[in-house]
Amino acid sequence: MKKWLIVSSFFLFLLPGNGFGAENATAEDDFSIAGTLLVRSSHIWRGIPVSMDYCFEPELTVSKGNWAFTSWAARSFDGNYNEFDLILSWKIPFVEFTLYDYYNPVRGETNRFLQWNGDQQRHSVEASAEISAIDHFSLFGATFLTGDNDETGRPFYSTYIEGRWEQAVQKINFQFFAGMTPFKGYYTSEASWLNLGVKGEYAIPVGKKLQMPVEAAWHYNPAIRQHFLVWSLGLTGW
Repeated sequence: MKKWLIVSSFFLFLLPGNGFGAENATAEDDFSIAGTLLVRSSHIWRGIPVSMDYCFEPELTVSKGNWAFTSWAARSFDGNYNEFDLILSWKIPFVEFTLYDYYNPVRGETNRFLQWNGDQQRHSVEASAEISAIDHFSLFGATFLTGDNDETGRPFYSTYIEGRWEQAVQKINFQFFAGMTPFKGYYTSEASWLNLGVKGEYAIPVGKKLQMPVEAAWHYNPAIRQHFLVWSLGLTGW
């Protein structure tokens, strides 16, 4: 019950009519497609070292009006880490809601993308909301709905909350972030800070519709007392 009070309070706070997102949406109905190809030195997700090897990460996003659908994948060069995600998002003034389907096949075991139950299913579903009503600052929160059960089979409803502050300096976009989990779950065995750090990104134009994003990031996870330095390089546009 305590978990649901924390999670529901966060998402109810973000609903239109509760002080944010109450303005009428005026997004254009333009249809667009954008693609990205990245190589990362390692894959750190919310302070967790998912893969310490180089990773190849393609992404394709189709958007129209307030809606966007993204397919994202990752594969480490050593083949130990593979992931394929489907992401649906809806954006209104100040708030963006997103639903994630994470698919994480296990190397050396039977993996079926269309299997959604049983011990061999590899999917997990997460819902998130991000509020950006204050200049340069945003607040992100996400909760797993399926796929993160405890040893008895009951869901943890693992939740992650992160504050982000962004500022551009000499065409370099900097983001400072601080993320935590409010209770025991997938991330840690108790409430804990997970992801403290900063990243900087600079986009190099390489054509009328193409850019080369260069990014460097530093992460510190207090729960496991580890630091991570990550860089990435790629192409984006369409």
